[in-house]
Amino acid sequence: MYLQPDIVDDIRDSFEENSEIELKDFLLEEKYEALLEELKKEEMKWQTVGPANKRWYEKATEDSLSTGLVQECFRLFKSEPIFKLLTTFTGLKLSNVDIGKNDEKNDEQNDENTEETSAEDQARQSSCHGNVCRWSHGCYTLIHDNDPEASDMALDAWFFVDCHGWEEAFGGHTSYLAREEDEELLTIYPCSNSLALVYRDTDTVKFVKHINNRCKTSDNDAGSSSEKHSDRYYNIMCTYFE
Repeated sequence: MYLQPDIVDDIRDSFEENSEIELKDFLLEEKYEALLEELKKEEMKWQTVGPANKRWYEKATEDSLSTGLVQECFRLFKSEPIFKLLTTFTGLKLSNVDIGKNDEKNDEQNDENTEETSAEDQARQSSCHGNVCRWSHGCYTLIHDNDPEASDMALDAWFFVDCHGWEEAFGGHTSYLAREEDEELLTIYPCSNSLALVYRDTDTVKFVKHINNRCKTSDNDAGSSSEKHSDRYYNIMCTYFE
C-alpha cells in the first residue's frame, strides 16, 4: 500500500510540512502476528538498559537477535532497502535515490545537478542505531545534558507491537519538547503495527513518559466483559542520521 506512487507523494508532502507522520498497518497482518508471537516467547531474553538517572527499560539480548523473525525485522530497519524507503518517504538523504516527483521541471533540475549530487552522496555516510525494546510498569527515559544524539539532527523511527488497549493514562508515550522551553511539540502514542517517523533538530529533545501501575489493571475487573488490555508493549526503536 505505502509503495503506490500517489500514496508516497502524499506521505512525503505531509512529512515535509509537519516533520512527522504515522504509518498505520505498516506490516502485513500475518507478518505482524508472527512477529508478535515470537516477541512473547520465553526464548526471547531481555536485559535492563540504564542507568536509572537517564533511562530504564528492557532491550532484547544479542543472543535473542541471532535468529528468527525478530532478527529479520530488526535487520530490515537497519538495511539499505529501508534507508531507501525512508529517503523516499521523507526527502532526507539517507540513501542515494531519486526523490524528485515525476514532472518536467524536476527532471531538468536533476540533470543539471547529477554530478554535484553524486559527489555529495559519495562523501556522505548515513548511519543508524537502534534496539528491540520491551516497555512495562516502571519503564521511562529522561532528558539529560550528555545525550550524544541531541547534538545532531536525526530521524526517529518507532515501530510498535502489542499495544492493544494501551491508554494515555498508563504512560509510555514519547514527548518531544523544545529545548529550554518545556513546550511540548509532539506526542507519539503506542499503536500496534504502526510506524511513527519524527525528524528532530538540535533544539528538540524527547523522553518516554514513566509507565505507572495502571497498566497492570485488567479491563475486565469488576465483572466487565471487555477484553483485557496489554500490560506491556514492544517496539523497534531506531534513529537515523544523514
